[in-house]
Amino acid sequence: MGVELPETPLDLDRLNALVLAEIRSFRRGFDNEPVPVEQDLRGGAVAWVATFAAEAVDEEARRLLLLTCQAARELPDYNHHGWYRAVYLDVAQYALTGEPDWPFALVSNIDHHSSQLRASL
Repeated sequence: MGVELPETPLDLDRLNALVLAEIRSFRRGFDNEPVPVEQDLRGGAVAWVATFAAEAVDEEARRLLLLTCQAARELPDYNHHGWYRAVYLDVAQYALTGEPDWPFALVSNIDHHSSQLRASL
């Protein structure tokens, strides 16, 4: 079958605007308890774009992502609760930088005792 589909160019500006909006919304909702599904979806959207369309993520978005990830890691409860709030953003950071420290929380908790967290990871 020789079907040819037309190319659909990525609108990099719109994708970057989406990434910025999702990171900003993520930051505003960081402390919500319990963690709403929207937070996971926000982080997941950022991770997806960072992984599959990294060229759409400009320097401002990368800087905001880095600051958000660093701030999450500095929270006093990061090792118990904060890590899973920001794990998708850590994945995005890894996708953009290739630095092996970013997926540490993901890899080290892949066998977490909580089945909900295991499924999410």
